Amino acid sequence: MELSGVPINQRHEGVTYSAEGIPVLVLPDAIPVKPPKYEYSQYEEEKKAWLKGRRGEDSWRIEQRRRWKDGHAGLSGLHYFYLTQMRIKDAEGNLIRPMWRDVDEIILDQYLEDFKNEKDLYVFKRREVGLSSIFGGLIPLYTAIMYPGSTSIMTSADLGRVTDLLSEKFIAQHGALEDWVKPKRTNYDQREGRVSLAELDEDGKETGNVARVVCRQTSQKPSDVTNLEGARAKYGFLDELFLHPQPEKVRGSVESCLLDGQSRVGIMVSGGSAGSVSRLGLRVAKQIWDSAGSGAVSCLFLKGSLGITKATIRDEKGNKVGVENFCINGWSDTARAEAYIRWQRAIFDMKANKEDLNSYIKRYPLDIDEVFKSEELGVIPEDIAMMIPGQEMELKTRPRNLRRIRIDTDHNGNVTFINDPNGAWLISEEPVKGRTYEMGIDTAKTLMTKEESTMDPNSTERSMNCAVIKCVDTDRYVGIYLRRTSDEKLLYKEISLAQKLYNNCQAMLERNTADVLYLMYKYDHNLEALSWQPRWIGSKGWKPKTTRGVYKAGNEEKLYNAFFGYCRIHMDAIDFPIILDQLKVFGIDNTDVIDAMIMCEVISKGREVTDGQRAIDAMNTRYREEPYMVVEGGRRVQKYRKVAIRPTETSSDGMKWEAIL
Repeated sequence: MELSGVPINQRHEGVTYSAEGIPVLVLPDAIPVKPPKYEYSQYEEEKKAWLKGRRGEDSWRIEQRRRWKDGHAGLSGLHYFYLTQMRIKDAEGNLIRPMWRDVDEIILDQYLEDFKNEKDLYVFKRREVGLSSIFGGLIPLYTAIMYPGSTSIMTSADLGRVTDLLSEKFIAQHGALEDWVKPKRTNYDQREGRVSLAELDEDGKETGNVARVVCRQTSQKPSDVTNLEGARAKYGFLDELFLHPQPEKVRGSVESCLLDGQSRVGIMVSGGSAGSVSRLGLRVAKQIWDSAGSGAVSCLFLKGSLGITKATIRDEKGNKVGVENFCINGWSDTARAEAYIRWQRAIFDMKANKEDLNSYIKRYPLDIDEVFKSEELGVIPEDIAMMIPGQEMELKTRPRNLRRIRIDTDHNGNVTFINDPNGAWLISEEPVKGRTYEMGIDTAKTLMTKEESTMDPNSTERSMNCAVIKCVDTDRYVGIYLRRTSDEKLLYKEISLAQKLYNNCQAMLERNTADVLYLMYKYDHNLEALSWQPRWIGSKGWKPKTTRGVYKAGNEEKLYNAFFGYCRIHMDAIDFPIILDQLKVFGIDNTDVIDAMIMCEVISKGREVTDGQRAIDAMNTRYREEPYMVVEGGRRVQKYRKVAIRPTETSSDGMKWEAIL
């Protein structure tokens, strides 16, 4: 059935649409209802029966401690402790007993497995799973009880989250423990983020073992990342790591606290909600995910269809008609939950503004790729933003033949390129004889150390030197150069040789930070390889004493519009995924490739109205007298002025003229 009003690229897989194109919620059959694996009422009933059998309170407590270690009723010891001893805050701030949920069992079993194997655990999850309650309250309390004298360290992405982690998770849950379970709190310094918990013996006396929990902010200034250092920890928790302003540094700082020489004394748990990821955090998250399985790192992805107990159902008019539970008795009905999520996405996709859709996908991801997909659209126009997903899918299904090369000269002085996986140039097309190419260059400051040299944009948050090559005949970008280096001679060589290789193409240089590279061209008597500043930009873009290249400052709007014009017409000609990635964060993050493309589009725009064309028009311009009236001394006087006219089309006498307005 052809659906009216629903573009093909907006029809969501697995979603049913009405004849009018409205998404209709169709849920599959529910899974059979099963009892929960364990309920707190079972604990109470067993305790009553135990005491009624005259086995005594002390023996009951001994049995409980054994279960916390060995497990009970098909549960791990940690999960049993969670369900029988802990209380957590609900949405209204009330302390309640946690219910058994399969999603909690997945998390806790993975933690125990990684604790045994001394692997750090990174969790990628949907919103509202309760990660901070488990790892900010349960685990440090369990660690303090089972390992008296141990130290647990915790932090989060900002000061507010750190404060909440300590007071609302750890302190609140510690206070809700039964007296016989609860370690004695001998010190609580909220300002310093320190809590001391003394172990008590059977008579309620302190044994001398004191467990410590340290929860501090690590994000206010760069040096704060070391605020947790100084203690050997059994457990570390980095809440919302991927929102932290310095995720790599704080991660390394915490990891150093879990080592004794080359031996592990504890493990770190980290991660956060899929929708709470910064651009830098996203980069770190990808690196961690890719490294899982190759070292002491474990990753767990909890998709958005797990553990959903409340979902509002609406009719075609948007009116609420009911609420569904996709996690009855703690068992996740992932098929029904996923159908609901896809239906909800289709509803959001009907809006012209995709912000709600992107946000919802981030909050309830169905696969790990959706976690890593950035929803930031920067400052690019909405019509261009909507074109990006289609081209991303094109490159994903039909990836282009991209290869790394380095450019050099042979023994005869001929410029050539060599396939090299470590080359700084990434190309999609070799130079074709007879074709015209153009280059755009965006440079970074070269005041850096040799150690900062890199060709990988994912390895640095700083700007990189970038050059792009465009084939004028096909309107396709065919080469990208990226390198961060302090070696200006290497930079000049790799860029200028590429110009020669691609048929001696002209390059437009972004001049704001390009003095070093500009001087390299000048001292090599090679300024003719750089394009002149075009006058179409205006007076701010044309400086008679420095006529090569473009000064972007003050001319951003004109330059950006030239680039956006290319995107609107030639989005399907983009062959490099990095261009699409940087388009999405243009104006938010470093986008060196886009900046270089803007310079290249300056040349293209200049071809439309060139200084040379203006000179030709001036030579061919004629003038005619045009009368006009003025008032002088109270009298109307007719005067004449010259009006420039120019040829517009061929006439019988070779020219047809019209006034230049």
